[in-house]
This record gives sequence, C-alpha cells and structure tokens, in this order.
Amino acid sequence: MISANASYGSYPGPTVTSPPFVNNTFGNAQNGEPCVIINVAIRNDYSTQNPAPNPWSSTDNSTLVTIALSAEIFGGNTQINGTDITNALPVASVSTNHAFARLDYGESTALSIFLATNNTDVTCFKLQAGYVGLWLPP
Repeated sequence: MISANASYGSYPGPTVTSPPFVNNTFGNAQNGEPCVIINVAIRNDYSTQNPAPNPWSSTDNSTLVTIALSAEIFGGNTQINGTDITNALPVASVSTNHAFARLDYGESTALSIFLATNNTDVTCFKLQAGYVGLWLPP
C-alpha cells in the first residue's frame, strides 16, 4: 500500500439488486446511497526473488499479482456495520465484492472501496486483504 484515505460520500454506480439465486451474497447497491469511501493507492512489489503467495504452480515465476481489498470501519474502538458494495455485480469483481486489481511488478493503481452506512461517526478504518496472489481469487 502506498497511501489510503477515507471520506463520506455516496455510491456512484448503478442501482443493483442481487438475483434471487445469488442469495444476496454480492449485496445490493442503491445509486446515491450514503457510503464511507476509502481510496487506496497500491503497488506490486512482488518479484521473482520475492514471489507473491498462491502461485499457479511450484515452478511459476510470474510477477502478475491479483489483489482483492475490502475494509472495516470503526467509531473509536467499536466496529461500525458497513456493507461492502464496491462491486455489486459478481462479474465486475470476479467472485468477490472487494476492490480488485491485477498488477505486474512495479505497477501501481488506485482503488476505491465503498462501504454503505448511514453512520457519520467513523474515526478510522482497517484494510482487509481478501486475496493476494498469482491466481485469480477463489
């Protein structure tokens, strides 16, 4: 991680309702609903000498890494319920609702995590790596 910051805002994506067969696994998102938005700048520092976890095989020396991030938000020491609606459609995020990127060695990118909540007493956040590795997330 290069940097991260949080702000209050609203979900900019389209309104999405999970199909019934998904069992709301990927969440629902309403355009304009209140969110805590966490912007994260990340860089892939994994190399052939310092390989990423979860390789394709024991002989894989690729440096193309998949990263899936989410976050938890807190008011003081109390965790606040915030639903990750970053990618409300499963196809947008492979098989996870997390912010998702694939980077080669030395590449960097910015990701935004959207946590739906009406709470405005957020004092801090904690990033969660849902997946880091050479393979696509399970």
